[in-house]
Amino acid sequence: MRFFTSDTHFNHSKTAEMRGYLFDDAPHRDEIVDLITNHRAAPFIRWSIDDAKFHESIGLPYDETGDAKRHDDEIVSSINAVVGKNDELWIIGDATDGDFSVLDRLNCDHVNLVVGNHDACFYDKSQLVRYNDAFDNVFVGHTVLDDFSGFEGHTVKLCHFPYKEHDYKVTGELPIPVCDTDALVYGHMHYTNHDRWKSEMAYHVGWDAFKRPVSEEEIGKELADWWSEMH
Repeated sequence: MRFFTSDTHFNHSKTAEMRGYLFDDAPHRDEIVDLITNHRAAPFIRWSIDDAKFHESIGLPYDETGDAKRHDDEIVSSINAVVGKNDELWIIGDATDGDFSVLDRLNCDHVNLVVGNHDACFYDKSQLVRYNDAFDNVFVGHTVLDDFSGFEGHTVKLCHFPYKEHDYKVTGELPIPVCDTDALVYGHMHYTNHDRWKSEMAYHVGWDAFKRPVSEEEIGKELADWWSEMH
């Protein structure tokens, strides 16, 4: 069985902090908690910038505040509770900045990556050798599946990024997917819902939406329902 997720951000103190994983004795902990609480309704990218400005203003490194180990432990536990040894796990970008040790803790023997902008090999292509050694398959840009269970007879593009019109921040050198398949499975945006762009047949599998990997069958059934509603 295939499962999909994105934006695990293993070994990333900043994401751990922004998801609420703080050391008990973190400096300025109360101020950071207030910042997180006050930005719950804001787009992730907007308050990520505000959080970065706060850290910069007081010279506070993220590794003194964000508990990346606890963050990673909970994600690994959630993955292992769902994905079996012989299943396939697809991480649709932003898996890790280059520390692959956490992958050894996954029960699943088959892990594929569609590269995101927070994977070290995105900007530094020399890192691709290490990524290819760590993952079963590594796809730069996107890949397309034409055998998606529950959504048979259709093509599904897997890309870390959403369509350009979905967010004004997604511009420049990022490889924005072209809308030339029947559906898109993506991450990047840290939405807490998965169907924001249902009208575009775009399904968000980010960790912030599900807190678990999503099975191919679950995604396929919902994509088929969306397709039926629109055709």
